Amino acid sequence: MPAKGKSTGSEQSADCDPKAVRDALHAVISSEELASSPRLKQILSYIVEERLAGRGDQIRGKTIAADVYGRALDGRNASDNIVRVEARRLRRVLDQFYEGSGRDENIRIHVDAGTYVPRFELREDTNAAANAGKEATSVTENTTSVFVRSAPPLRFATVAGVVVALVAGGVFLFQQSAVSPVVPAPVTDPQVAVRSALMEKSPVSVQSMNLAAQARGLLFPVFDAERQRLAISLFDRAIALDPSLPDGYAGKAQALATLAFLAKDDMQSTDLMQQAASLASKARELGPTNARAHGATAWIASMSGGNETARKHANIAVGLMPDDGYILDIDGVVAIMAGDGARAAKASDPERLRLGEGRFGAPNIWGVANYMLGNYDTVIDAFETAPAAGAPVSAPSLIFLAAAHDHLGNTRAAANAVRDLRKTWPDFPVPFVLDKMFAQKDYAADIYSRLEKNGYERAGIGVRDDGKS
Repeated sequence: MPAKGKSTGSEQSADCDPKAVRDALHAVISSEELASSPRLKQILSYIVEERLAGRGDQIRGKTIAADVYGRALDGRNASDNIVRVEARRLRRVLDQFYEGSGRDENIRIHVDAGTYVPRFELREDTNAAANAGKEATSVTENTTSVFVRSAPPLRFATVAGVVVALVAGGVFLFQQSAVSPVVPAPVTDPQVAVRSALMEKSPVSVQSMNLAAQARGLLFPVFDAERQRLAISLFDRAIALDPSLPDGYAGKAQALATLAFLAKDDMQSTDLMQQAASLASKARELGPTNARAHGATAWIASMSGGNETARKHANIAVGLMPDDGYILDIDGVVAIMAGDGARAAKASDPERLRLGEGRFGAPNIWGVANYMLGNYDTVIDAFETAPAAGAPVSAPSLIFLAAAHDHLGNTRAAANAVRDLRKTWPDFPVPFVLDKMFAQKDYAADIYSRLEKNGYERAGIGVRDDGKS
């Protein structure tokens, strides 16, 4: 039996030399498909390098959580859950890459379901090219191997890719007659094409679009009023840079509607909602086929109780940009507000493709949707893994986590979540937000009763330290 940590022979095809595999890895992590997923880049780089180092048999969910996420190997399920969710995303993105811009790659990297150990597939017509690169491989392996354990996976992949490219470049200079010219991969993210088109108009227009995209990253978590105000200031700047683009108006409209939703003063809420409606109308006027303009309109209608109008514009927005993460988040929240847990789950499904920039609320929407559907184990998984995946964290995360634990009889975990809620967000208006969040008031009543059962008390009274009701 081979010693632990050594290649077993079955771990890696003899035809897939390390240099070729690293080239394949670099092609994936530098692709448009992974452009907005730094964590997936790290995971893929890590598991590939572990396999190349002969440690494929040691790749486990817990080791990935420890080495990539920096989480302790404490035996709890949360770390495994994080990695499992991200592995599903990685498999989906790899499929998209090899069906799109990576369709002509010589070596394909697979992470089969049920394992985290990567599999390298060598296309039959590339054996000659793979053999031609072995001499370069022998040079680069000694040069780069010192980085395997001392540097983060992503940094290693970048350094290795540069070194390999420089060495392999020498081979190509002497074998140009045997190498086909490189054709740039087609752009897969439509927003890249939009920016290219705007550059023809003015660099300032591109700056405006980029600023609006950055501001959208502040819209989640929804219940953080200060983030909404900061987003508004950025949207104002985007509008000032190019008043002809709809994204700034749409984003500001959404943020104002959120503030209106959170406002306890009726007059203030009405005023903010009117401002939001005016801006959304302006966005639709400037961009009648702009998904963000219709998304903002759906958001405003949802926050003010107009569920029919909200569904109409959410449908339009999703139809225009069906894979945009920002639009799908709007669709998911609109569905929650309308009491449609199934639609919210569909919009936030971790297996669903999500493109675009920003900080998406999908993991939290997924958690709330599954609470509505009665899938309490999934709720706990969603809210416990969301922070490590970079999802927003807010008071509702702990509210739903506590209620789900209570449903499953996990009284200590429920009491701990309630305690964290009151200590971290002591002034969060739980009854007020729950009443406004759900069209079906029985959801709000049920959740609130479970919080009280596990030690929740209204602001100004404090939180019990014994975790008992």
